[in-house]
Amino acid sequence: MDILRYIFTNPIELGLIWAVFGLGVFVAFRLLDIADLSVESVMPLSAVITILLINAGVPAIVALLISCLAGVILGMITSSLSTFLKLPPLLSGIVMMTALVSFIVVLSNGYLALNQDKETIYSGLSNALIGAMGNVFWGNFLGTTIILLIVIAIVSGALYWFFGTNLGVAIRATGKNETMAKAQGINVDLMKIIGMAISSLLIALAGSLLGQYNQSITSTTGKGSIVIGLAIVFLGEVIFNPKTFKVHLIAVTVGGYVYWLLLSLILSIKGFNTSYQYAVQAAIIVLVMVIPELVFYFKSKQNRKRRYRDVNIK
Repeated sequence: MDILRYIFTNPIELGLIWAVFGLGVFVAFRLLDIADLSVESVMPLSAVITILLINAGVPAIVALLISCLAGVILGMITSSLSTFLKLPPLLSGIVMMTALVSFIVVLSNGYLALNQDKETIYSGLSNALIGAMGNVFWGNFLGTTIILLIVIAIVSGALYWFFGTNLGVAIRATGKNETMAKAQGINVDLMKIIGMAISSLLIALAGSLLGQYNQSITSTTGKGSIVIGLAIVFLGEVIFNPKTFKVHLIAVTVGGYVYWLLLSLILSIKGFNTSYQYAVQAAIIVLVMVIPELVFYFKSKQNRKRRYRDVNIK
């Protein structure tokens, strides 16, 4: 029973947190066509900032908002490295990721935990449900899940609204065809900075949510997160084959759950060495990218056979 609870409840909580992260990766990768590697440091740094602030007596929601603001600033800096200093976007992300590692190590000293007497954004509702239900596990699970569902609903709704505005459409146009966007009089450099700021804000939000969920942060937090983010985006696309922006948002959210469900099932295999977790994560993203190509190949092969058969019949 404990294993079943672990397999099917953890993916819901982690899936919703990482869905926020996936939306940040989606904005950078799909809308701006930028693979931003700075997320690997922005996420753990935001968790560090959140825990430090809460331990210092700052309310959890305020700590979360400050972490998001830090994410916006970091996203603008990362984008400015490529727009103003003319570094390739990929290199800009690597430079920022490397630079932020120092701050993470100094601030966390390798490991940072939330003080036991401090409350997170999940604590209030979870404690109320525990008192009402008399069950600690389900009270914590339902309280955390409800808070995360509210967060994902607000984030998805805000993204859907914003990227339907003139400014949002201009950002999407910049990522789709920069040359054409320039011809339309769009300031593409400004659009990249704003887009990357939004992406990094979501990454920082996910980091803050994860830090409060785990109530600690280690030196390995965030390691391989770009792979996880891309896997979530690709999984959602494979499942939904989205044609509209609204479906894209839903796909990323569902992709977050499916990714962690698959990982939980694999890690729960008896005798499985959890040291291979990162290898499994890499394998998942490879499979997710290969499956659509295989489906397209076999469909094309069937269509060729069908055309050949029709020609022979005639």
